[in-house]
Amino acid sequence: MHRSEERGLSSCADCGGEVQAEVQEAFSFGTRGVVCFECAVRRGGSYDTSQDRWTVEPNLEGLDEGYD
Repeated sequence: MHRSEERGLSSCADCGGEVQAEVQEAFSFGTRGVVCFECAVRRGGSYDTSQDRWTVEPNLEGLDEGYD
């Protein structure tokens, strides 16, 4: 198991930064893909904190799901 998996971390498919999806409002896609909050918003996504969900999904064009 990779160290980042042990800590529940993933890498943002856009910027490569570490994302802890259980704590942060990251956008998950596919089977393993994740985009950090900042990149998701930059890509046009909109997150509603009162509903705890993405109301507009970010544009994922050009990203892969992070398979090794």
